Amino acid sequence: MNLFCCAVLALFFSLSSFSSELKITKNIGPLVIVELDGLNYLLDTGSNANFIDSSSIAKLQENLKRRPELDKFVNTFAGRAKSEGYDLSIKIGDLDFSGMETYVMDTQKFSEKLDGINCCAGILGMPFLKKYPIEVDIAQKKVILHKKLTKSPELKKFMVDIVGKDTIVFKCDNFLYRLDSGSEVPAIFHRHIVDKYYLREQMFEQGFSGSGLPFFEVPNFKCGGLEFKNILGTYFYGSSGALTHEEVAGNVGGYILGNKYILNLKKKEIYISPKPIDFPSGSKRYNVKFELKKHTPGHASLNSQAKTLIVNSCAEASDLEVCMAKVCELEKSKICAFKKTGSTLDDFVNYYFPLKTADCSLSRVVNELRERPIRYNFCWYKLFEVNHKEAYGNDTVIAIPKLFDSLKDEVIVREVQNIIHVAPDYYCLAKHNHLFKEKDLNAALFPLSIRGMSFSRVSLETYFEWLKTADGMKCEAELVDTYGIGVNKEISKKFTKNNLVVLNPWTILGDGVEKYDQNYGRTLQHELLHALYSNNLRIRELVRKEWSTSSQKEQESFKKAHPSYNFKNEDILMREYFSYKYEGSTNLPK
Repeated sequence: MNLFCCAVLALFFSLSSFSSELKITKNIGPLVIVELDGLNYLLDTGSNANFIDSSSIAKLQENLKRRPELDKFVNTFAGRAKSEGYDLSIKIGDLDFSGMETYVMDTQKFSEKLDGINCCAGILGMPFLKKYPIEVDIAQKKVILHKKLTKSPELKKFMVDIVGKDTIVFKCDNFLYRLDSGSEVPAIFHRHIVDKYYLREQMFEQGFSGSGLPFFEVPNFKCGGLEFKNILGTYFYGSSGALTHEEVAGNVGGYILGNKYILNLKKKEIYISPKPIDFPSGSKRYNVKFELKKHTPGHASLNSQAKTLIVNSCAEASDLEVCMAKVCELEKSKICAFKKTGSTLDDFVNYYFPLKTADCSLSRVVNELRERPIRYNFCWYKLFEVNHKEAYGNDTVIAIPKLFDSLKDEVIVREVQNIIHVAPDYYCLAKHNHLFKEKDLNAALFPLSIRGMSFSRVSLETYFEWLKTADGMKCEAELVDTYGIGVNKEISKKFTKNNLVVLNPWTILGDGVEKYDQNYGRTLQHELLHALYSNNLRIRELVRKEWSTSSQKEQESFKKAHPSYNFKNEDILMREYFSYKYEGSTNLPK
């Protein structure tokens, strides 16, 4: 053999050792399945370990070394699952992949009937993909593993970072994403982003019923100097699993990589095609623009949560069916078809929300209330809107008891019929009149806490001016943030007399039905005593005298018994002292 032939052969063998090739047996969109030693594997940048199916252990026995110290709970898309740990070692041509961290998991995710292939024996994740530069050519149905990377001029360089336990991340616009070539959709946003930017609300407003995946366009998806037009996104709203991490906004699938790409993860660089793979969503798309603009979270459905908690509290003191009969009476319901079947919360929600939706089941609505009571959340908002719970009335005028005949020309008494009006009508007015300490009560808890209130027409003269101050605007902003609506600017129409007394029967109902009438009467008398105190100078002088003659121990005891009042204001102190002292009496001072 001459020297030239020897040189050619030496060069051939030298070049051949620089790369090895795997056949792509199937691609499902951008999901790449390769054949290795007669077994099919999914390539997945979103897996920070390798995974093998339990049925593959026997076939891979020579390649596996059991490592009990690696046993742990691993994140899967279905949640966390305990798994056995192994070292997986394989050779592909001259390339050595030894000691790769590997776990047992169900990897049979594809079927011949639905996907054209029964697959897979396992998943080759980051321990495999970061070892050598990998060139994926979907069009040519091959994966080339390189010892030395030969760059392709038609591909665009794209820098990434690798954080935590082999998580590939990159920034697009203002959001950090995870590269997940095993994802079957272009972009999946995680739960915290869904909540922060109210994506479910936007879907619902545009007609999404809650069944199937809601696909929407993510415009101007700009990443590292590259721009992808109208990438399709959806969201995941599970409570556990690999798509719940708050470190990133979401997972971006292999669609953006195109039909040909190179992963050179040791250098934290990838090379991608200039055109993404087309994604056929197969369902309606919504015109939601994923951007930094946030929707106002406030909504009147917080009142539905308050009402549910009130009924639950009532049922602890009385029979649920008796409580429900009282609810129907308060709401002036002509038909009250209620039957006790299970837990109070389940039964009431079933009654109150007869129309359910696919993504807001009874169990989810009740769990939201248990986990995050009196806080805005999507399911209470959605079922409120679906069932039109704001439909019934505002308030009812109540007759003044004979004991207070002297006030009938001065006082109008109104009973709240619909709890939805309590906060916008009276929260800021009550705050302006210093009826409670700000640190003890917020707008969300106000309808759940206030039994009765009394106001004078004179207070309105300063109230509307106060709303223009920093404190007033802050109060209205809190209302909007909580309920989605501001203060009732026409509240003066309720003041048909010099004093307005307001009763909130919902809060009174929380103590049970057996003592409802007694508690209602005591609350009414308490508020009318406020009006009597305000309208009678002689009574105000009498109260101050009674207070001054009481012992210091009695005074401190009274203040401790009613900590929510601002007793630094002497007028509030005297008024409440008078009302609490005589709220159950039939003999009033004259």
